[in-house]
Amino acid sequence: RAAAAMAEHGYTAIKLHQTDVASVAAAREAVGAGVELMLDTNCPWTVEEAVRMARRLEPYALRWLEEPVWPPEDYAGLARVRAATTTSIASGENEATLFGFRELVQAGAADVVQPSVTKVGGLLEWKKIATLATAAGVTLVPHSYYFGPGLAATLHAVASTPGVPYIEFGAGE
Repeated sequence: RAAAAMAEHGYTAIKLHQTDVASVAAAREAVGAGVELMLDTNCPWTVEEAVRMARRLEPYALRWLEEPVWPPEDYAGLARVRAATTTSIASGENEATLFGFRELVQAGAADVVQPSVTKVGGLLEWKKIATLATAAGVTLVPHSYYFGPGLAATLHAVASTPGVPYIEFGAGE
């Protein structure tokens, strides 16, 4: 119902926070193929569980599967998940340094990196991460589930960064 309501309000990309296939299937059915669905699972699975779930989720054409592995800094494990599925992998909202993002990218662990301007130390560090992502051919989509100054800073960062396809914000619960 929530995904259908967002689609009815004109949203063309919706992030879900479920960890089960049935909910994703219901959301896909509710919004159809014309709405992109992302799935943020908030680091619930081992690498092996994440591989199994990623494969089970493939029929639902997710734009990306976000943060499927615990611990979130298991970049080698995340790279294994990425290699085992056709779904793009997103990660980085838990990372706080340029050095961590460099490890994430060098490990081949993500198709989409998600720095949070408030976690990485501000706009300058965020821009360095954006440059790293661009140089590596990795999509950058900021983590920005904020209101107020965090959202404003993210909007400014995105406005000055070519190629950012989305900005995340809470549309109401």
